Amino acid sequence: MSYTYRVYPEHSFVAVRFDGVVTEALMDEFVEETLLDRNFLACAKELMDWRDVHDAELSGAYLRDLARRIDGAGLKFDYLALVMPQSLSYGLARMYQAYRDNGDESARVFRDISEAYAWLGVPG
Repeated sequence: MSYTYRVYPEHSFVAVRFDGVVTEALMDEFVEETLLDRNFLACAKELMDWRDVHDAELSGAYLRDLARRIDGAGLKFDYLALVMPQSLSYGLARMYQAYRDNGDESARVFRDISEAYAWLGVPG
């Protein structure tokens, strides 16, 4: 259970990849780290890749609170692509998308990463 991310400033884009089991503690660690990274915050587009996630231990209440916390911190991307090929993670991402649907951010959930890259308009 870990994550990595890489910022591509020339495309105003950040690629995030999670693997293993995603827990609430891991998501909290990710949010806290990225809220302190000015390069991450400067990006207009984010791709969150969960292709290597085997399980997610995230409740609906946690996702709602996470969305509120992120909104409260002012973390918004113009485009957020969530790549979730497994049914559980796909459902969680759709729930999160609904909580974040505030009109300021365009978020979509994908099962295929090439479709996500194409939608974001960045090289894959």
